[in-house]
Amino acid sequence: MVSSDIHANLLASIDSVLASLSFKPAKLTVALSGGLDSVALLHCAHNWCQQYQVLLSAHHVHHGLSRYADDWLSFCQSLCESLGVEFSSTKLTLTREGGESLEACARDARYQALATHETEVFLLAQHQDDQVETGMMMLLRGSGPAGLVGMPAVRQADGKWWLRPWLSIPRQQLYALAVQQGWQWVEDESNQDVRFDRNFWRQTVLPVIEARYPSYRAAICRSQKLLRESMSIAEDLAAIDLQTCQTQSNSLRLGALLGLADYRAKNVLRHWLVKMHQHQPPSAVWLENLWKQLQTSRIDAEIRIPLPNAVHFVGVYRQELFFETARFTEFSVFTLAVDWHSTAGVVPIPHWQGSLHWQQVDGDGVRLDWLRSEVAILRGRQGGEKIKLSSNTPTKSLKQCWQEKGIPPWQREVAPLLLLADQLAWVPTLGYAHAAKAAPNEMGILFSWVFD
Repeated sequence: MVSSDIHANLLASIDSVLASLSFKPAKLTVALSGGLDSVALLHCAHNWCQQYQVLLSAHHVHHGLSRYADDWLSFCQSLCESLGVEFSSTKLTLTREGGESLEACARDARYQALATHETEVFLLAQHQDDQVETGMMMLLRGSGPAGLVGMPAVRQADGKWWLRPWLSIPRQQLYALAVQQGWQWVEDESNQDVRFDRNFWRQTVLPVIEARYPSYRAAICRSQKLLRESMSIAEDLAAIDLQTCQTQSNSLRLGALLGLADYRAKNVLRHWLVKMHQHQPPSAVWLENLWKQLQTSRIDAEIRIPLPNAVHFVGVYRQELFFETARFTEFSVFTLAVDWHSTAGVVPIPHWQGSLHWQQVDGDGVRLDWLRSEVAILRGRQGGEKIKLSSNTPTKSLKQCWQEKGIPPWQREVAPLLLLADQLAWVPTLGYAHAAKAAPNEMGILFSWVFD
């Protein structure tokens, strides 16, 4: 392919991926490392933006890993200045978690840095070779379809659009065009280090495969396309099955789930976590473990199964599955210093990971005159608390009230209680104590507790 055709093809790919958005961006930002791929993308995006009168900027992430990192930063800045492209950069100090690879650490830190950039649309320079390498590495990690299909061309996350216009373009075409055009770029010396997985594939394995199967890239990309179609079918099936399993509060009926074939039930669970709760796709091992626990749990089981991120868990209560956030549960006494003459307000309590919201209303909530005359406090449950919720119901323990309303134990543990003169006045998820509640002709304060 001659360079003019390659250039036209690269511009058409940028055009195509941008056309998939539902809006025309006013500005694009290239993630610019200074290597061949991102330099080629910067030049082509520069041409595209000039043609369509769209602003272009570039952002460089300085990882601080190479002794040449400062030189790369200077190179990127000079290149952008020569093209008249707005330039910015972020310097990182990498800290690896236990067992985390340097590749993964650098990649995650880079995306976190880019995610804080003010731009709405990022252009990323990954190409067909990157896509193939990703798919093959994921295959050896035992990934499911979501991993094997590689990177998406269009992804929305962290309030931004991440576009990869060149996933069907072989790197060789970028190289040929760059050489013909006389574009300069920097070489990362670590790309030759085969201790890193991607370099091992790129330098050692793939040349052998290419010698035997010259068209392997296109073949693997076809397989990835077919996998994406299969994933779409699986998602459609999950959405259908979800209708029979899901409650109005987005929990899942365990009985309905157990009535499905294993593969469909796990498909629903994955869909529920990823699509309904925006959780990262769980590993096959974790999902299999969850499914086995659900199949063997007692009918009255109250169990909590932590998700790999340790931030959320799947809870089972009364044959329903809940997606929950693990929260701080040791409440100290918090005295409310509130001007009840205002009509509404919010009291943030950061160490309780939430805020108390209140508003003045007529004939509902806690009696305003009582709030003005007593010190109001919030505290956690200590055990043995009782409440009378209405004139025609007996005084009951909080535990009994929660059980009658089907409130799961983990929600009870994080419910702050409002007390006035040592008397329980309001409990989230239950309501107001009868003695504290405003009469129809009285002003009252409605409360709600909102987690961060």
